[in-house]
Amino acid sequence: MTTFTANFTEEFNLLAHVPADSETVAVNSGWLNMEIYQRLVVMISVGDIAGAGTFNCAITQDDTGTGGNAKAIAGKASTELTAADDDLANCIELRTEELDVDGGFNWVLVTLTPAVAAVEFAAFVLGHVASYEPVAVTNWNEIVL
Repeated sequence: MTTFTANFTEEFNLLAHVPADSETVAVNSGWLNMEIYQRLVVMISVGDIAGAGTFNCAITQDDTGTGGNAKAIAGKASTELTAADDDLANCIELRTEELDVDGGFNWVLVTLTPAVAAVEFAAFVLGHVASYEPVAVTNWNEIVL
C-alpha cells in the first residue's frame, strides 16, 4: 500500500546491506526469504573499478535457502561494468512472480562479483510491498523522521 503519508522505512524493509568497500572477491547478501514481499529492490553503488577490473551483480533463486537447488533468474543480472563505468548507480528490481513459485522457489541470493582487479562498491537490498504492514524497521541502525 503506497500512500503519500507513509515513511520510506514503512514501505521498504532493509533485508541486506553490503557496506562500501574495495573488494577483489564476490560478496553476497545471504539467502533472503521473499515469502512476505512482492518486490525486491537491489540498489548498487559502484565507485572505482581498477585497471582491467569488471563488476557484475546477479540474483539467484532457491527453494530452501541453502543453495542446494539454486538457479539463475532470467534477466536479473546487471550488465558487466568495466573501468569506463566508474561511479555509477545501478538498480535491479525483482517481482515475486518472476521466481519459480510453482517449484516453491521463494529464497533469493544477491551476489556482487568483482573480477580481475579491485572494485569499490556498496549495496542495499530492500523488500517492498509487504504482505503484512507495516514492515519491520529493526534492520536500520537509525531512522530520523
